[in-house]
Amino acid sequence: MKKINLILIITISILTAACAARKNSSTTPTANVKTDFAPVEIPEEITPQNIQTAEMELFYVEDKNPARLVLRDKLIDYNVKQAIGLKDEAADKKLELFKRSLKYHSPSDFRSSRVSLLLEPLAKWVVAYYEPQGKEAIVLAGLMVLSLEHPETTEYAGKYNEILNWSESVRTTITDPIEQFTSISSVYNDLVELVPEKEIIERLSGVLAKRQRAVIEFLQLFSDNQNAFPPYLFQAAISKGGIGREFVHAWFAGDYLELAVDKMDELDVTGGIDDEIVNLLQQLNEKKSEGYNYYQLAGILGAVDSASAVRACIKAENIEPANPRYSMCTAHYFAEMSNYSASVKSFKKAIESSDDEKMTSHLLGMMREVLYHIHSSEDVEISSNVSSAVNDAVAAASYAADKLKDDVTVAITSGALVEMAANIEFDDSFIEKAEEHFKLASKIWPSNPTPFTRLADIYNALGDYENAIKMLSKGITSNPPAGGNFKDFWKAIMLEQRGDNYRDMGNSLKSADDYKAAVETWNVADYPMEQAAAVAIRRGILSTMLGEENSFEFFRQAIKVDPERRASYADIISFLINEGDLDHAKEFYSMAFNQDRLDSMWKIYFSIWIEGLSLVKESKSFDLAKGYLQNSGKESWQDKLAMFFSGKIDSTQLRSYAVNKGQLTEADYYEGLYLLAHKDEESAKTLFQKVIDSNMLAFFEYKMAKKVLMNLKKQEN
Repeated sequence: MKKINLILIITISILTAACAARKNSSTTPTANVKTDFAPVEIPEEITPQNIQTAEMELFYVEDKNPARLVLRDKLIDYNVKQAIGLKDEAADKKLELFKRSLKYHSPSDFRSSRVSLLLEPLAKWVVAYYEPQGKEAIVLAGLMVLSLEHPETTEYAGKYNEILNWSESVRTTITDPIEQFTSISSVYNDLVELVPEKEIIERLSGVLAKRQRAVIEFLQLFSDNQNAFPPYLFQAAISKGGIGREFVHAWFAGDYLELAVDKMDELDVTGGIDDEIVNLLQQLNEKKSEGYNYYQLAGILGAVDSASAVRACIKAENIEPANPRYSMCTAHYFAEMSNYSASVKSFKKAIESSDDEKMTSHLLGMMREVLYHIHSSEDVEISSNVSSAVNDAVAAASYAADKLKDDVTVAITSGALVEMAANIEFDDSFIEKAEEHFKLASKIWPSNPTPFTRLADIYNALGDYENAIKMLSKGITSNPPAGGNFKDFWKAIMLEQRGDNYRDMGNSLKSADDYKAAVETWNVADYPMEQAAAVAIRRGILSTMLGEENSFEFFRQAIKVDPERRASYADIISFLINEGDLDHAKEFYSMAFNQDRLDSMWKIYFSIWIEGLSLVKESKSFDLAKGYLQNSGKESWQDKLAMFFSGKIDSTQLRSYAVNKGQLTEADYYEGLYLLAHKDEESAKTLFQKVIDSNMLAFFEYKMAKKVLMNLKKQEN
């Protein structure tokens, strides 16, 4: 159900042309400019599906390439249009769009007044909205953008200087010098991250130097008079003593890194900065081991600003393209920026460059984590990129498995990555692709049990029960056993699943035999302790299918083992709903309702399930569930479902809030359930069939729609 920029300084020779181009930056310049630069892929239109790839392209394009401004302004135009459509209630989102747009500029854009004119409305909003709140760094960034966009106007520059000077002067009233300089530097740090302008970098460096001296003086005083100070003051001073990371970030962000060492000497702070940082900067100035040193620099920058870290990694990549560590560095920090699509592409590049089994396995594992984040994200721009990321991941895993086929660890991590990709496709209804990739995962890692169960799910959904049984029988008798140390755990699951297929075929005898064999296997199975609740649920379901009386005790045991486990309530309640057991469904719904740590979105789903069944079976509401739905009214998709089912919005309004296929499928199911509850059976059947046709096999709604249609068909016969 829910599933779950800144590179080189522009030379004087092109500044005139650049300034001329800037006058038209509010319109999209032509991308077909003949240059000696590498070609840049510029999409006709920025969309949620291509924005992450376009952002990645922008980070890699050369600073002097005229196409960079074209791509930059396309991205900014997209962000600004997104922001304009938002109300002030979504101020955090609007601010993020402003910050993201600033990251699309290179340092040279701030130097040569080539800041995009497209940012003007967003910059004006930032100033107007955040000035009354006293958010100086944000307001200063907005004013800086406006003054760079309109150098002929003194209004913005004047206000900028007024606030900047006031911000520093008001902080000089703080009596403790360490706290005073920390407070001033925090504003400058925030401003540098947004607009790396040299004057601010100079100011920040001066304040950091003063703070360092204040810390040194305090430590000397502490050394002379230890008993006069509480220990926590010593620790606080130590934590604010180091200035290396902030100093380096500021000079790198403005692309003045070559001046950093001289500035350290000028301010007499070199002695208080880690020798490794100083040596690294000196070697970069001397162009020694540049790839490695930019890679090291990324680690320093990453704790402050992921975008700067990405740029450092790309510098290392450009120097040594075949070094997988540098592509891995880029991938890691793209992920930190939530650009997961770019991260997967960089991991793929790293895997293709790696000959080391251990590193390759590590990269495959990291890529698998990134895929998970894409799949589970509620952000449309992130989740829209899942398809291309899956394709890149499968290609990388297949390449690694073939290249290092004699290494068991690589086989396992490659197989696990392909399995993750297939699971995503399964969840997103790309059934043919999922089938292909589950087969590939099983080929790469033969003892992995998941492909057997997932392929059986697919065949069952397609009504191909014989192939489902064949696949499960192969898994049950596989050699080596599927599931490794927990082979009986997986054997019991596959026996139950095979029994379900026999039941769907109408073969009740073989179905009962498999259910009994599954029970016997659970009696001897080893499994991880964290699976205790899931195992108890499986045993409860088997007991119910065999007509035994103790099934509900297994369900109660599952809740007792882990009362905060959301999946337990979902599995139990959905099973009871499918069985039409309203009384016991109400019992376990009440347990979920009283579980404070259970997310409200799940309580909404459970409430609709119970309320729907109560209306269908008893023609009356279940007050506890009805009340919960009526009191829901926030902005989430699940709240919209609650509003629909309690009559506050209609189905057309509900569908207007849906942003993906999964939500549209849910809209079909819950409208169908509503119609069924209100005795419009024919219209309900049409909607339930749409749920089946969606192929969203992983959804609870798919299984429930299938069960409802089966029951309605039985009633007709």
